[in-house]
Amino acid sequence: LIIVLSAAAVLLLAGYLLLRSQDYNRYREVIETAVKNATGRQLTIGGDLALMVSLKPKLVVSDVTLANALWGEHPLMARIGRFEARIKLLPLVLGDLDITEIELNDAELNLETDASGRANWTLDPARTSRTDFWFINRLMLNHLSLQRLAVTHRNGRTGLTARYDLAALELTRSPAVESLSVKLAGRLNGQPAALSGQIGAMGKLFTHERFPVALEGEIAGAETKLRGEIGKILSLRDLDLEVQVKGADLALLGTGIGVRLPKTDRFDLAAQLGGSAGALTVTNVSGSTWRGTHQFQLKGEIGNLNTLADMD
Repeated sequence: LIIVLSAAAVLLLAGYLLLRSQDYNRYREVIETAVKNATGRQLTIGGDLALMVSLKPKLVVSDVTLANALWGEHPLMARIGRFEARIKLLPLVLGDLDITEIELNDAELNLETDASGRANWTLDPARTSRTDFWFINRLMLNHLSLQRLAVTHRNGRTGLTARYDLAALELTRSPAVESLSVKLAGRLNGQPAALSGQIGAMGKLFTHERFPVALEGEIAGAETKLRGEIGKILSLRDLDLEVQVKGADLALLGTGIGVRLPKTDRFDLAAQLGGSAGALTVTNVSGSTWRGTHQFQLKGEIGNLNTLADMD
């Protein structure tokens, strides 16, 4: 027994030293190829690739970029200054990818649609099979922390560009209800925004289940509540969300979400959002706005909120 335990200890120590001595930069090409096969886009790792070995190994990568769609105006869809991820080893034996923590710092995201409404965040895999990830049965994320994310959205139909600066985002897993709690704070086109609540678990991203959303907070000084589901979360399509907004100046809210709206002294509105992020439909609009001594009661629908077209 002593001999067996000693041999096991020596093997574990040898394996640990072997992992510590590896130059993981040589795996850049393997990772870049796997991502291109999975997304159809070129991933480039410009900085060092390092692995800190333990029972919860930590992967650290810097200066990562993902190419944009061929028709896009910007050459890159995403850039990450620094990426850190820590995973559990033992669940991998059972085919579960249990991510303890992900940290992202200094990231940029360029989202855009073309004149037909096609979105650059809809990825086209190089092949239809997922053989590179055949061993993953379940994906779990316990905590994600993001600091300093700049998002630019360009609407190809209208030519309008909106900018969102996310100062901080925290996602924390809630095992009891299999969801993620959300806290975010930043600015939308210069207007302050802060939301918190619950969204679906990370595993739902790849199982084609409807993705639940329950958030509330303030956007451009307006109390905002968002409840419902998203059918295709990765492409932001098939939305079914109930939104309630209540505040002072409707024009400020419009500035925040990138839509020109009239100036008001007070408003209280509710509606149902559908369609996709590139072409939002608004139905069941109801509520009131006030301007001076005048009150306007609103009912109806908007065929395309992004362009304020097809209004009734």
